Amino acid sequence: MTAETFDDVLDPLGAPGWADQVAADSRADDDRFVISDDRAASWALRKRAKAAAAVDRVTADVKERKKLLDAYQDRATASARHTVEFMDGLLADYHARVLAADPDRKTIDLPEGRIKSRTTQPVAEITDEKPAFAWAMRVAPGEAAEYVRKFNIRALRKLVAVVGDRVVDSETGEVVPGLSAKPGGTTFTVTTDGSAT
Repeated sequence: MTAETFDDVLDPLGAPGWADQVAADSRADDDRFVISDDRAASWALRKRAKAAAAVDRVTADVKERKKLLDAYQDRATASARHTVEFMDGLLADYHARVLAADPDRKTIDLPEGRIKSRTTQPVAEITDEKPAFAWAMRVAPGEAAEYVRKFNIRALRKLVAVVGDRVVDSETGEVVPGLSAKPGGTTFTVTTDGSAT
């Protein structure tokens, strides 16, 4: 006898078409399939394994295609990405010179696009949680310490100041352990109008 389907091959009783019979026998009154015995459970496990294998095959195929597409994208856009980075550098340098001459000109708006500047001040950031938390518990055992537990430095920043490359207690000048100064600076963002090509 030649098996015609996956289910026929794996049928423990060797009866072709048994899965249809199990499905028909296992339907509840609401016409929903119900697994009622080991034979039906065995069939369901095989069905599930076959479907999971199909998902795995397609997922693996998609991953391979993505690798190929990512590699193609890298090759096809390498020159253009280099040009974007180079032009961004030139435009940022230009905007820095304009900003030095006119500090109010934070945005340069042109028909082809915009160059925006954003200046940030130095801020404290947690580099070692334990000493930072211990300091916060000593200085402000209430709210600030609770924020440190949740890794939210905003409340802690209200208690400290950045002086050069150090973070100090705003009131005492004591260097705060576990915190470091993140330098501020001006960043430039370039956007272009898509029709300017």
